[in-house]
Amino acid sequence: KGGASSWWSLNLKVEGRRVAIAHHASMGGQPWTSPDAARKLAARLQFEASQNEDVLPDIVFRSHVHQLADSYDAHRVRVVFLPAWTFATEYVHRIAPDAIAQIGAALLHVDGRRYEIEKIEYKPGGRKWQVL
Repeated sequence: KGGASSWWSLNLKVEGRRVAIAHHASMGGQPWTSPDAARKLAARLQFEASQNEDVLPDIVFRSHVHQLADSYDAHRVRVVFLPAWTFATEYVHRIAPDAIAQIGAALLHVDGRRYEIEKIEYKPGGRKWQVL
């Protein structure tokens, strides 16, 4: 609505499900911390909604960290961190030289009160070694 090309955050109602979408999130820099980050954000959002007497979204999508993580049903709100759309950029190579970007997407299928999140992940080939 209103001709906006992008938003800091987007709150939608899709077939009765409240969906909150935003770009930035905090995950931590290590691969083994990724799964916990989605559960921690879900817990924080649930706590804050309770404290503020606010409506809790059903599903939350975040991306900026470019790693796939899902809180599943650990809390009343489900949080999904999305992978990147592209290979690692110059910036990523500068801050995490050995990181391999997760590339993919998540599709939200809603049918009334039931929903499913389909995760799509592209796995690039392994590292190539060169004898010098």
